[in-house]
Amino acid sequence: MVRPVSRFESLSYYPQLCKRVGELASQGLDSSLIAQRLDAEGYRSPKLVEGFGRQGVQKLMGRLGLRRHQGRQRPPEGLLGEHEWWLKELAGRIQMPKQTLYTWVRRGWVRSRRPTGHARRWIVWADEEELERLRRLHELPRGYHTHRKWIELQGGDDLVSR
Repeated sequence: MVRPVSRFESLSYYPQLCKRVGELASQGLDSSLIAQRLDAEGYRSPKLVEGFGRQGVQKLMGRLGLRRHQGRQRPPEGLLGEHEWWLKELAGRIQMPKQTLYTWVRRGWVRSRRPTGHARRWIVWADEEELERLRRLHELPRGYHTHRKWIELQGGDDLVSR
């Protein structure tokens, strides 16, 4: 009887699987091709889902130290104007999660733009006054903006509105 397990390490054939993944990786195969080979050779994933997937192989390769993590390329120079920041760098300057700043970009709370040819990157405008506004906005309690509309029926909030 074959049953699912929670982790790769719980597989009875984990050592053989590791050895085989190492062999295939040393041949220069990418994770998709390695997954196809493992399926063809009869290996099963821990959860017994339909075959190995690219992400499962990548996870296993990462655990085995077979995959070099290649960081994202540094943003190109010369695209920033005066008082402009890359979203990640501005989030670091304000000491806040970049996902939160990205949410503010999507809500229109921050002036931002996408540079041509860089669809996944955001440039955010912030001079010293704007940096201070963003810091104060970040310090507001969780749920402030959801509850504010019920508390303040009229008027605007100088932190969000520009």
